[in-house]
Amino acid sequence: MLLLLDANASSRAGCAGIARDLALLQRTGRLLGFEGRSGATGEVGGLPPELSLILEFYLKDRADGLPLGFRAKREELLLKSRLVRRRTISNEDCYVRFLKDYSSFTPLLPSATNQRLGGGYFAALLGFGCVIDPGHHFLDNYYAAGYSIADIDGVIVTHFHDDHYADLPALLSLLRARSWSAEHRVLVLVDQRTLDRFGPLLKGANHLEVKHVHCKASPVALPGGTELCFLPTFHSDGGGAVPGFGLAFNIYKRNASVVISSDTAWTDEVKEAYAALNPNLQRLFVAHVSTAHPRELGVLTGMSESLHRKHLSILGTCLAVKTLSPRRVVLSEVGEELAAVVDELARLIEGTFHVACTVCRNGSTLFILADGDSFWADAIAAGTPRA
Repeated sequence: MLLLLDANASSRAGCAGIARDLALLQRTGRLLGFEGRSGATGEVGGLPPELSLILEFYLKDRADGLPLGFRAKREELLLKSRLVRRRTISNEDCYVRFLKDYSSFTPLLPSATNQRLGGGYFAALLGFGCVIDPGHHFLDNYYAAGYSIADIDGVIVTHFHDDHYADLPALLSLLRARSWSAEHRVLVLVDQRTLDRFGPLLKGANHLEVKHVHCKASPVALPGGTELCFLPTFHSDGGGAVPGFGLAFNIYKRNASVVISSDTAWTDEVKEAYAALNPNLQRLFVAHVSTAHPRELGVLTGMSESLHRKHLSILGTCLAVKTLSPRRVVLSEVGEELAAVVDELARLIEGTFHVACTVCRNGSTLFILADGDSFWADAIAAGTPRA
């Protein structure tokens, strides 16, 4: 007699699976003549101890006047209900919420407060909910902002650095657990290294639509009339150049293009790609600044090596703003070493380029309005914002 419950099958079948398991227990109880009995201790009817234990565990439900297996299945259903919570975003929402404070390794250092946070972005694009670069603390920040796993239609990882992918395995685990009730597949766009590293979690998953992306990949059409284009990056670490890509979300219904540089140095290839972006859309630029270096002073004397070799930094950010002529600039992916001066940098960019410039902080939101207009909201109380 086998009374083991197939939890995975129940997950896939949802409530129907739970009902079947309960019915199995009830039939078993009737066949053995124990359904109406209160639980007794020790072996039951000469059964082996492990089967006696199984019966004892489930008959406790009957002793309390509950259906067989009720307690365990009730808790399982309650836990799964968190995965199928209703969506909090609508088809009219159009914004990018910044769920991070700092980049690199410093969010992992000991801290007396919760202000040293990594994370990523969540974009609500006219009915398409997209996670972008889920780094350290992303899920904590995501839940604290009031979002549900049901809000996720897409996941993007722009390159294989831990402050951009750290929470990806946990996120994929949640999406797999949710798949028994998902009505559509989640689009996953990743660079080659991320695909290689997390291939066992990504490949062959029926609830995911996985695509390897590079800077020359064809644009991807998203629901709601948004087109996602990919931009070149030049980023490196101790192992050499890091494959990756920047993002341009062309939101035609709002006449806007949200350009996210990702981690990159300013190069001729990056400049050419920015200059070639759709000129008919108003640009909103999310610049991954990262850090500063005195080398940049060399631009004053014509030094050819004045640009940072791995990041936009200050000079690269300025040249990107000059090339894009955006309506708004958001300084993001800021190294914690700039914490005391990044607001000053934003003011300098505003005064020099006559463009609104704000600093990304955990919970702040860029709302995209009609005709490329936007407004900025600093950290908002828990709960999804509405444009």
